[in-house]
Amino acid sequence: MNKTSLATIVLALAAPIALVGCSDSSSTEMISLTLQSNFDDRQIMDTGEDGSTLGDYVNGNGDLLDESGQVIGQFDTTSHTTGVTEATETRMVIAEYQFGDGADSFLIQGAEQFETADGLPVLDRPLTYAVIGGTGKYFGANGECLVHRRQDAYTIECTFLAIKR
Repeated sequence: MNKTSLATIVLALAAPIALVGCSDSSSTEMISLTLQSNFDDRQIMDTGEDGSTLGDYVNGNGDLLDESGQVIGQFDTTSHTTGVTEATETRMVIAEYQFGDGADSFLIQGAEQFETADGLPVLDRPLTYAVIGGTGKYFGANGECLVHRRQDAYTIECTFLAIKR
């Protein structure tokens, strides 16, 4: 093994340790948010045979509201069917929650079971999504959100860390 290969291996092994050492608790902050969301637009795209099939997708967007019902931002979401049974379909979901002029936002992602008949989550059943990143004051966000469908709206409870800048 030559010196360049050995140096590359040492750097590759040391990088994760160096990153952990650089991220102390004073450089992150815990964020807890409770939001409501309402779809303004939701489109089901049936890409195959009629009914639920692999590859179907649902796109949507709407308002984010605080606990008092005031609009505080927007959301965009898309989901793709990745599995189908007689009663349910599994969907890979990604959503972005944007606040203010959109400079502050975070992303959630996960796979969950939805009702086959209408592609909606089961009422009052919590869906758990990973927070996978963010921008602005949510830069580097990681944690989780629980999403509950309540008739025509969704309640979203998020807890995550973000990097202080």
